[in-house]
Amino acid sequence: MNTGVRKILGTIVIAWIIFNAGCSFGEGKGMNISKEKAIEVANNKAIELGYDISEMNIKIDKDHTEWDKYIKSGPISKYDMELLKKLEGKKYLIVHYIPKGAQFGGDLLVFIDENFGEIISVLQGM
Repeated sequence: MNTGVRKILGTIVIAWIIFNAGCSFGEGKGMNISKEKAIEVANNKAIELGYDISEMNIKIDKDHTEWDKYIKSGPISKYDMELLKKLEGKKYLIVHYIPKGAQFGGDLLVFIDENFGEIISVLQGM
């Protein structure tokens, strides 16, 4: 086999290995964020936005129950449509902050990518 063909085949094999490794990570196989890390990331965002998290109950919504209820409850705003587009096709969880009493800003939802632990978006005053 000539050297040029070997290089091409070697490159194809390496590219295939990298692609398959990337696909398995991208689908969240073995890389899901822990609840503790999700809360840590979301807490930092909540504090940055001015929320007093000591005055809030925190709930992890992996099944998107509250979000689904919110979307089905009424007219969908332009912001909600943009958020739906950001979430489309992503595996995510929601850290839901619920005020223990009256608090400026109301509820806060922090949408976190389950595979990478990054904030996708937030929804304030739900």
